[in-house]
Amino acid sequence: MKAEVRAIKTPAEQALSAAFAAARGKLSGGGAITALRDEAFHHFDSHGLPHRRIEEWKYTDLRALMREAKPLAEPAKRTGVVTGLAGVEAGRVAIVNGR
Repeated sequence: MKAEVRAIKTPAEQALSAAFAAARGKLSGGGAITALRDEAFHHFDSHGLPHRRIEEWKYTDLRALMREAKPLAEPAKRTGVVTGLAGVEAGRVAIVNGR
């Protein structure tokens, strides 16, 4: 006899799953990116958040630390002007060593 073991999802894991399902159609990228994202989410959905019983995560138990899921970040708005750098019109700015 073989029993199937299913982990009980925490409220945070359930909220993350629901947030991904709701945002999935709005996410950027296509083809290979969508396939990689879906594969990563499938792994999360089947394994859940890392916890101390996983050797690599024994000192950072995310299942215990993450009691609730925070809302997903909104997509960046592309206005052409970077906030805080008046007069600089760019879609991307790299700051290296404060310059």
